[in-house]
This record gives sequence, structure tokens and C-alpha cells, in this order.
Amino acid sequence: MVNRCRAYTLLHLAVSSSSSVNCALRRAYDTFSMLLTLSGPSAAGKTTLSRFLKTCCNASELPSYTTRSRRKGEATDYYRFLTVQEYAQYELRGELVLQDEFANARYGTRKEDLQTAIQDDALWVADFTSTSVIDCIRSGYVPTISLFLYISKAMSRERMLLRGDNANEIQARLDAFAGELEGGVRLGTITPDLIFLDASLRLSEVEHKVRGVVSAMRQNRRWP
Repeated sequence: MVNRCRAYTLLHLAVSSSSSVNCALRRAYDTFSMLLTLSGPSAAGKTTLSRFLKTCCNASELPSYTTRSRRKGEATDYYRFLTVQEYAQYELRGELVLQDEFANARYGTRKEDLQTAIQDDALWVADFTSTSVIDCIRSGYVPTISLFLYISKAMSRERMLLRGDNANEIQARLDAFAGELEGGVRLGTITPDLIFLDASLRLSEVEHKVRGVVSAMRQNRRWP
């Protein structure tokens, strides 16, 4: 259990032995492409932080395809809301990667969107489950920096109520709470690009740390 803010800003890059992935990754390095992943329990502030990084670091958002219900007033620029049947069609056509299930909803990333991120000269930000972050790092799709946002279970419940989540969704997300915290621990075993956040950490501090890690990765590009 994380009881106070901790920050780790070391570097890690997992490279697949697959020649096709290595070629794609080399293109990503040639163009300075980088993926900044945000994970953590529900209502930890991932969307808020994603929007902030998009502005302060000129990052682009990698869309997520999901079967979860759209919240009242929720924008559709980041999440692509699909029916279960529509999601299944994407999956059947082999168009989705980095898939996971969280709180009774499916999540995935389109191959086409990820390919754009790999080839583009930009910093991309994505809201993933911890499992998807681990899959992304292990696959070597693109140089990845991972941030894990910590929040207490009580605060998670309070924020979900404030944003208007229905009772069933809140319960499903609270049921998945322990698993997502465990996912953060598992993330720490494979990549130290990990920042735990609590309410005391200011966005300006996050920006400073993210810029530092991005700069270090771009200055120390190397191939095994």
C-alpha cells in the first residue's frame, strides 16, 4: 500500500526479438516517438493528467476503444465508445492490440492508431490498465514511460460519486480496485518509469518530472 507520494524517474526499454517490431521501434527512435502511459485505480485523475500533459508537453492522445458506458457530458475525443458487438467485430478483424477487461468493460487500442504513434515525431499519452501497460512495454511497440497514479479507495469512491457514475459501475470499479493497485506493484517489477501520485503532488511537479524523463530518454537512445 502506498501511503505517501513517491516518484521514480529511471529509464527502461523492453525490446522484442521480433525483427518487424524492432524495425518499427527503430523508426520510433529515429523520429523520437515516445508513449507516456497513465494507469491507476478509477478516479485517480488519469484523464485530468492526460489533458494537462497534452497541453503542457504538446502530447497527442492515443485513443482507447471500450465497451463501457459513456458518462453524462463525457467527451468522445479520447474514448471511442462501442457496443459489445461492435468491439467484437474490431477484435474479429484483428484490429485491436493491448486489450484488457476492467470492471466488466473491454478496452483496446487500434493497430492503426498505434502505428501512427510509432511513426510520428511526437510524444503520445495513453490511459491504460496496468496489464496493458505491461503488455506494451514487453512488446516493444514504442519507447514507453509509465506513470501509475495512486488514490485511496475512499477517495476513489467519493470522486466517482461526484462525477456521476452509477451505483453498479462504482461497485464494479471498487471490486477491481485491489487488482489495479496490484498491477502498479507488478509494473514496478519490470519498469522503473513509475510515479505514484497522491493529492499532494502538484501538476507542475508532474510536468517537471515528465520533461526530465523524456529529455533523458531522447539523449540516451541506444540499441542492444
